[in-house]
Amino acid sequence: MTTAMPVTLDPRLLVLHEETEAQRLDALVGQVRRSGITTPVAVTPVDDGWFVLDGAHRTTAALMLGLAQVPVRVLPPPASGPVPGWVHLLRSPLAEAALTRLLREHDGSGPVVASVVTGGRETPVRAASDDSLDWVRACRALAHCYSWSSYERLATLDPSDEGVRIAWVMPEFPRLVAVVREHGRLPAGVTRFDLTTTLDGHVGRPPANVDRVTA
Repeated sequence: MTTAMPVTLDPRLLVLHEETEAQRLDALVGQVRRSGITTPVAVTPVDDGWFVLDGAHRTTAALMLGLAQVPVRVLPPPASGPVPGWVHLLRSPLAEAALTRLLREHDGSGPVVASVVTGGRETPVRAASDDSLDWVRACRALAHCYSWSSYERLATLDPSDEGVRIAWVMPEFPRLVAVVREHGRLPAGVTRFDLTTTLDGHVGRPPANVDRVTA
């Protein structure tokens, strides 16, 4: 009986779609320096490389340390429909004040980037227009309101939770890939991909019948 070797890829081939959080990254760099990357990075094939579904901090740590390879787990491209977004639960009065100012001053007619529940009221945050750059700008402006504050990630929006809740709203996966390619990464921790289905376990390249995402 033989044991399959973990599959690895050059981290320079991995396409990151979210920013990293400085404090978490600093801690992870030390851990990777001591023990390497013990949890494979979840990726899916796109037409110019491998799109990271989960593992932005691990990939960034590997790049910072000059690692030649990282372990990966290859998943099929996400199903059709909007990519699920995380709900960020905040309990900081300062963050709530910053979000309140943003909601008071922000006025957009484009797609919704998130719904903010504060003071018992749910308010959508919209991009200024349908332009994808405006969508990214709205995401970054919202995340900036609490980028310095700790938060808890929740899978669903529960109105009974105390504190401020930001329920992120993501586009479909091909659109997300296109936006990231054109305008750069999104704020940290906004996408919530299904990581339960793997293509033939650990594989180094997608089977011939797996469609690569083109956007």
